[in-house]
Parts: sequence; C-alpha cells; structure tokens
Amino acid sequence: MQDKKNHRFYAACPWGLEAVLEEELAACGAKRSRKTPSGVMFEGTIETAYLACLRSRIASRVMMEVSFHDYWDSRDIYEQALAFTSSISASSNTFSINSLTPIPFLAEISCD
Repeated sequence: MQDKKNHRFYAACPWGLEAVLEEELAACGAKRSRKTPSGVMFEGTIETAYLACLRSRIASRVMMEVSFHDYWDSRDIYEQALAFTSSISASSNTFSINSLTPIPFLAEISCD
C-alpha cells in the first residue's frame, strides 16, 4: 500500500540555485513550493520525495518534516525534542532541529 498523504519537505541546495531546484521539484510533482535561502520547502507524497532524491541534480538532500512546534525559549525546544524522541522507534536514532531564529547552545540543549 502506497502512502498518498501529502507531507512537508525541505530540499537543500547551494545558494543561488533555489529557482532551478524549484523547477526540478515541480517536475517531480511537488506542490506548494516556497524558495528559502539555500533551499526549497514543498509539499508532496513520499513518492515525490523519492523522485526528487533520484532526479534532482541540484538538491543536496531532501528532509521530511515529522514534527512542528512553536516555542518561547530553549526549554520549550528541549521539552518538545524530548517528547518527540521518546515517541520514535528505537531503529530511528537521528533527528534534526531547525530554527528560524538563532538560539544559543541549541545543539547542546538538543543533545541532552
């Protein structure tokens, strides 16, 4: 059974190539794309992400958003990361936290 649900993704690319990447992603079936510095956010199925990984010459990686939370300070990020990591399976041992605003010591906080 294939997953036809739309997910949110981020495709990273070298700075300045966002427009070219957005065209490549559209050819793979990406919906609602938005250029950001050094990447493109888009929506699509898992198949869309696989096609982007296989066919894109510009994207250096494609990441799926698995959780989204608002935060007030670093403690909120820590609590959300702790709640998220306790809900994933033991075979998944990595995750990434992306923030639009700089937070001192974010890497150290999330590693605890």
